Amino acid sequence: MVLHTILSEAAAEAISTGQNLTDPWLGSMGMGHPMFHYYQHLPHIAIGLFHVVTFEAFAVADLVSWSTYLLISIFPLSIYWSLRRFGFDQLSSAMGGLVASLVATPGISGFGYSSYIGSAQGLYTQLWAMVLMPPALASGYRVLREGRGYFWAVLLLAATLMSHLLYGYMAFITLGVLTFILPMRFKLPWNISSLSGARGGTRAQRRRARRSGRSRMPNTTLPTPPVSETPSFIVNFLGRIRRLTLLFLLVVAVTSYFLVPFLLDLRFFNSSDLIDPRNYDSHGHSVVLEALFEGDLFDFNRFPSLTILVFVGFVICLIRWRQELYLIPLAVFLIWLLLFFGRPTWGSLTNLLPFSQNILMFRFIGGVHLGGILLMAVALGASWRWALSRANIWYSVAALVLTLAILLPVYIERRSSLEENADRLERCQQRETAEDQDVTLLLNELKRLPKGRVYAGRFLYSEQHWGSNYRAGCILLQSRALTEGLDTMAALFHRYSLTSDVLDDFDETRWEQYNLFNVRYVIAYEGQIFPDFVKPLQQYGRHRLYQVDTTGYFDLVGSELAFAGDKTDFLPAATSWLASGLPKAKQHPVVSIGSTSQEIPTPLSQAAEVISKAEGSLGPNRGAVLAESIGRNYFAADVAVERESILLLKASYHPNWRATVDGTETDTLMLMPGFVGIELPPGNHSVRLEYRPRRLRAVLLVFGLLLLPLIAIGEVRGTSISEWLRPRVLGRFNDSQNVAD
Repeated sequence: MVLHTILSEAAAEAISTGQNLTDPWLGSMGMGHPMFHYYQHLPHIAIGLFHVVTFEAFAVADLVSWSTYLLISIFPLSIYWSLRRFGFDQLSSAMGGLVASLVATPGISGFGYSSYIGSAQGLYTQLWAMVLMPPALASGYRVLREGRGYFWAVLLLAATLMSHLLYGYMAFITLGVLTFILPMRFKLPWNISSLSGARGGTRAQRRRARRSGRSRMPNTTLPTPPVSETPSFIVNFLGRIRRLTLLFLLVVAVTSYFLVPFLLDLRFFNSSDLIDPRNYDSHGHSVVLEALFEGDLFDFNRFPSLTILVFVGFVICLIRWRQELYLIPLAVFLIWLLLFFGRPTWGSLTNLLPFSQNILMFRFIGGVHLGGILLMAVALGASWRWALSRANIWYSVAALVLTLAILLPVYIERRSSLEENADRLERCQQRETAEDQDVTLLLNELKRLPKGRVYAGRFLYSEQHWGSNYRAGCILLQSRALTEGLDTMAALFHRYSLTSDVLDDFDETRWEQYNLFNVRYVIAYEGQIFPDFVKPLQQYGRHRLYQVDTTGYFDLVGSELAFAGDKTDFLPAATSWLASGLPKAKQHPVVSIGSTSQEIPTPLSQAAEVISKAEGSLGPNRGAVLAESIGRNYFAADVAVERESILLLKASYHPNWRATVDGTETDTLMLMPGFVGIELPPGNHSVRLEYRPRRLRAVLLVFGLLLLPLIAIGEVRGTSISEWLRPRVLGRFNDSQNVAD
């Protein structure tokens, strides 16, 4: 939850200072990155707004925690409302709410508690989307079926998308599948009733007739030939396609402030190759199906009660396949189960999915859980409806006993799991309290010292490092530093900047790399060995603070190489450059991502080979950085340049950086290893770099906010508006035609 607390605090500060709250610069991790430019941010903005409008009466961290509790609590209501909106009866909808929060998984990012509490996942934005997606789907399906309700469908779908991009993506794929679910009105080429001796009346009537000895109700209706409804089926289907298209366009328009800049700058968004490939590719059908049948997708480490209900609901929906309503749970469950198989099963076919290369397919488990909850609701609802319709209390008692027998093990396990989580949190708090005084003094000292990045080791996915176990209680020291607002050299919580993956190759024995990343302070266990240039400052209990002399956030460098190519070639090139002698010589090649240029003929894919042959030396003195200042979204420096150089800002490059030299705007460059550069002639200069989103973002945001009430007005007053416009517009058109004639 560290990341989401930091993002919410950034949103609150952007609101308080009048910055663009939808795209602030977040400079405290991963060499800085405009997180909201690429990351869902509605939850953080909501928390930030609440923090500001309540005059900061509640701490942001507390608001994040309490909103987590609230959202988990109201999720059953979300399921109940959605099932009712789909058209299910109250009983089935209530049963859906009853089981909604009972899913248990081995921490695989689904709807279970393990995704949101007491773990390292911290899927806070997914929690918002988990609550929003079911009503968004139900409202969207109403639009497909009835052609009305656009306002709520657009609002809920847009909120889902801006709470979690992948869940918004999943919502539209689900609606696309539901478009094909149409009423089955055709007749089979045979008459089933004639095969059973003209079985007329209801099943209850036939049963009573058998008991009383009366003859069955005759079926006087003669068999009729099959009636073709193909034209109406096609008309209905095309109507749904049009409504889905309009719904999609409206949601895109409302969220265009985010989607358009996201797509324009997608080449600077890192899809890290260092993350477990299964996150992108998922697990394959054999693993998924084995987990499903063993109960691990819904009932991990307990009796498979929910899994049984899923299969019972699946069978009931198959039996009632002619009814459109019962095809909905089937479609939702099957489409996401199949997509959850991922690349190991479907291979290159997954490329047919939009943005498939950047999608974390293992998150599709959320769709499987949603479909499973709908099937559970059908199973429990059908059994209770059958029992209540018998007009015999013993049937209801039997249904109650059966329900308790199935769900009691689930509730017992959930209660035990939550108690274990509470005990674990209490133990962690006790351990943290024991060290709190030392850690607080250490962090306060870092706030007092001149600004620079803090290094507390690394957290690597592929190997062990001392930083992976450097904790105060249960919390990594990296996390504690970040929560205190310290600029920390860490790629633990996100790897969205191209530079973030390069940090894994940081060499603790080379001064030039400390200087390159402006690692001015190091905190570590007592006894951790560092080179002599890492000088001890002070000790706090078992924690020791070190300092390294660096040039600060700026440096004067040269550039004799240039490469152009795709972002997929960036990490190998940057890694080769970092391991070479060029960083020590302060030679930083220019990098152009996403394009090729005649001015930069060397492809980025060949950079490793070129760099291995390059030789660099510091040469004559380039000058000095006289002073520097750092703010939330800007860096400024006074520089004395002795020969033509490039001023390097040790922060992640993005095209939204705006640079001025002596008050005049100038272009920025992207330099290895993904930093910002400005060309400077000899002389004294005042330089300011500020992160400013494009004006297009603000324009599209206003457009989207205005569009929502227009959709509502169009639905309420659409007929009267069209009747008012028709004679005026068509009348003028006819008048102009008459004049022309």
